[in-house]
Amino acid sequence: MRWRDMRGSDNLEDREGAAPPGRGLGAGVKLGGVGSVRSGYDWHERAIKPSSAELAAVLQPYFETCIESFGVDRCMFESNFPVEKLSNSYVVIWNAFKRVTEHYSGAERKALFHDTATRIYRIS
Repeated sequence: MRWRDMRGSDNLEDREGAAPPGRGLGAGVKLGGVGSVRSGYDWHERAIKPSSAELAAVLQPYFETCIESFGVDRCMFESNFPVEKLSNSYVVIWNAFKRVTEHYSGAERKALFHDTATRIYRIS
């Protein structure tokens, strides 16, 4: 099942069936790129762009599936700018990521917003 086909699905089985193999494979996941015209959403066509609350509500099931499958040490948020600008503002996207993770611990959020990318990209 393609991620785009899960849009609007409340069925946990759908999300589990689409979950990538996770831990132990040496793979990482960049969480973002949702403002692309190819994402399947109409955000780029709207006169009034979505709020961070709306984005967070839509993205949470997708991101949670990835984070649960790969763990916070293999996931990182990304914005995909300037392509993303067609659909959302930079601030709105990052605020949506913060909303998605508001129930995570400080250490988990630090991994998702900083530590994983620093480690994977070997940034010192």
